[in-house]
Amino acid sequence: MSVKIVWITDFDCIAGIGGGAELSDRAVIKEGFKRGYDIEVITPNSPTREMAYTADVAVISNASLFPLPFLAQLLDRLLVVNYIHDYFPLCAYRLYYPELPKCKTTCRTRKFAEDFISKAALNVFLSPMHYQLWKRAISQVDDVPHYLHPSPIDTEMFKLMPVVERLPGSVLGVNVLLGFKGKLNVLKYVLDHPGLMFTFCGSKDDDVKLPSNATWIDVVPYIEMPGMYAQAERVIHLPSSVEPFGRIAAEAKLCGTGFIGNKLVGALSYNEYHKMTRNEYAAWIAGAPRRFWNKVKKEVL
Repeated sequence: MSVKIVWITDFDCIAGIGGGAELSDRAVIKEGFKRGYDIEVITPNSPTREMAYTADVAVISNASLFPLPFLAQLLDRLLVVNYIHDYFPLCAYRLYYPELPKCKTTCRTRKFAEDFISKAALNVFLSPMHYQLWKRAISQVDDVPHYLHPSPIDTEMFKLMPVVERLPGSVLGVNVLLGFKGKLNVLKYVLDHPGLMFTFCGSKDDDVKLPSNATWIDVVPYIEMPGMYAQAERVIHLPSSVEPFGRIAAEAKLCGTGFIGNKLVGALSYNEYHKMTRNEYAAWIAGAPRRFWNKVKKEVL
């Protein structure tokens, strides 16, 4: 008898829409298909949205665009796995959680966040740091089974190049010139290190003005990113709030590139990041989708 699973997500990850969260979703869903699970991806505009209630299990991924009553019904009717990529519904902003006093009192999603955590069959967090932040915010976290799941990354794509000619003093920044990604920290680091050469790619805020030792080259296709890592000595990422995982840190390690980070990068809160060799880490990251379903099978199915 097949297991019917609905995957609740803001963007169609199978169609290649979205960013890092959707890349992770797609890798995990692909592994689920291999196991014979009947998985249907449901977005806010799916005509079959109401049919979700007939499934056996719902995996709620990024779902900030869904009506809260719909998600509440899933929690009441189905076995639910919360695959928590960021901070929805703990924070109405989803991409970061400032941990202000008012966050626990007046945030409009606060009550739902408590139900979201406590009514689930399994809560999945992206790193030890990510889990600890949610635990500080909602004490019921430990009343429900949870799992720490590093973001899956294509280790065949992000790998050591046969011949690497890294530019001396070169530092690469990927999507770090945005306010919630820590642009002020990064720009200060650039000014404090005039002897280094910085290249930034990805989105940036309109008010960003780069000094002479930094350039911006706009968005680079994802498939070209391993080549970007291969040319740089180090990658920089200095978020101003807790980054649940931070794929950039993992991608840099897989490509043999040094990393300039801080204590707010979730990937760095795993012992595996520091203690494993590059090849050991690649095997561990590649196995993340399998471990995800192993945990779901144990706790939910």
